[in-house]
Amino acid sequence: QWMGEIKSTLDLVLEKTSHLTLSEEEKQEQKQKDAHNRVAGLLQRYQDGKMDVHKTAEELDRLLQAENGPDEPLVRDQIMGRIELGCDNKPWLALLQLRYRLELAGVQSMEEDFRQATEAAAARRKEEIKNELQQLRRISGSAVSPNLDADPTWTVEQQRIAANYHRQLTAALNKLKESQPDA
Repeated sequence: QWMGEIKSTLDLVLEKTSHLTLSEEEKQEQKQKDAHNRVAGLLQRYQDGKMDVHKTAEELDRLLQAENGPDEPLVRDQIMGRIELGCDNKPWLALLQLRYRLELAGVQSMEEDFRQATEAAAARRKEEIKNELQQLRRISGSAVSPNLDADPTWTVEQQRIAANYHRQLTAALNKLKESQPDA
């Protein structure tokens, strides 16, 4: 008996929505969203280590050739969008290198510069905190280890450094995009 109730509710919904159809623009939007989600799912499996770089490239090729599949710029942009400063970007750089033969030395150099700048700024801030503790509270010694995560001054400095390098990374990735024809 309850199956009949479910069916009649479903019938009611279908009757009320039978006049609704998607416009061409909405259909295109839905196709783009579906393609985006398929690429994102594939890249997530790659990130999770479930596929190697070659298998991922093959699967991306299959997606690109499929009906209603993504276009090349969408794939490239999603890969580039996963590059983050301070993270292990080797898998993404390897995939970009394999698929697009991009010159990625500039991005790699920028990552190294960011790491060094962050480490140097952290060391400077730790010394500043140690000096403040020595002068204000007479606390010193080898056991003193400042907790930068709890230091608001460091948080602001870290954000400033990250924002600066993020702008540079974005510019470098945009330059790489411009060097690639949208196949």
